[in-house]
Amino acid sequence: MALEYTDLKNNPKIVKIACKQNGLALQFASENLQDDESIVMHAIKQNALSLEYASDRIKNMYNIVLESVKL
Repeated sequence: MALEYTDLKNNPKIVKIACKQNGLALQFASENLQDDESIVMHAIKQNALSLEYASDRIKNMYNIVLESVKL
């Protein structure tokens, strides 16, 4: 993943695009963006397993977890 090797992991627009294409790109996002509900939601809609890389706060949000198990 390109995010792994660049400073783009702090750019919300780039991370959102990457997560829409491959939800597992969330693992390379900055901690701040792993705590962004919108970005995490895009990631889990693409790949429910990406929830693993979300922040603890996000992992404890009912609507996010529900979305990941609906897929």
